[in-house]
Amino acid sequence: MESSNNQGNQTRFITAAVLCMLVLFGWSYFFAPKPKPADNSNTATNANTASVAQSTPAPQIQEPSAVTSTPDNTPNRSITIKSPLYQVTLDSRGAVATSWILIRNKTPKEDRPLWADGSTDAARKPLELISPEALAKTPREVPFRLSTDDPNVNALINDRNYSVSEGGETIQLADGQEKQIDFTLTDASGVEVKK
Repeated sequence: MESSNNQGNQTRFITAAVLCMLVLFGWSYFFAPKPKPADNSNTATNANTASVAQSTPAPQIQEPSAVTSTPDNTPNRSITIKSPLYQVTLDSRGAVATSWILIRNKTPKEDRPLWADGSTDAARKPLELISPEALAKTPREVPFRLSTDDPNVNALINDRNYSVSEGGETIQLADGQEKQIDFTLTDASGVEVKK
């Protein structure tokens, strides 16, 4: 009895699979957007405009807009946030993280210290998430770095010092405590950034 029931289920499955495939192939054949044909008119146009191009000056390529900015008078500051689980250093130049060390892994099942690869009992290295190579690159490839299509704006928002809402150099957080630090950049060119 079970054999005939299984055979009926298999038949229904195969029929459903075939119908689904027919619907998909039918839709892609009748309703899917057609690819645009290759533009062969370019070759004919290029031949006709070759003589015109000699007498017409080449169009000027516009460079990205230059951002006129005010001088950077904001002092550079580093703020270190310490908690039982991590330690983060934030740099006001670009308002980015320049160090991010994981200290402990705390879960309901375990609570253990974290060390970098290659650590031994005698020499324990902190588990730093930001590499020295990332800090040495220009621009720095670090967390919270912003990127736009305009290289001048990128230079402004990533190389200038931001105003920091926190006055101290070190912030100590207790287990479960939260604190907000605002980094603000306002420039005469109209660029405003708040992180």
